[in-house]
Amino acid sequence: MAKRIYEAPERIDRYTADGVQKDLEVLIAEGTDELVMDMTKTDYVSSAGIRVIVSIRNRMQEKGSFELFNVSSKVMQLLDITGFTSFLTIR
Repeated sequence: MAKRIYEAPERIDRYTADGVQKDLEVLIAEGTDELVMDMTKTDYVSSAGIRVIVSIRNRMQEKGSFELFNVSSKVMQLLDITGFTSFLTIR
């Protein structure tokens, strides 16, 4: 089993979402079956960022596990309002 931790940037928005997606896709292609997205530094997630998180979560469902770690209260509020906390693993 390959567990990898990805350190998310301060912002996941339309400018950074593609790069985050590509970084995570590389980790998956390398055989990662436990993927943790460390959001310690992340203070903003746009709809583009939500799209990336959901996309990677769906990909990892087939391969193993995906979780968000150390989500700020601001980002957690967004995930809660949008209903994503009901199916994302958040620690």
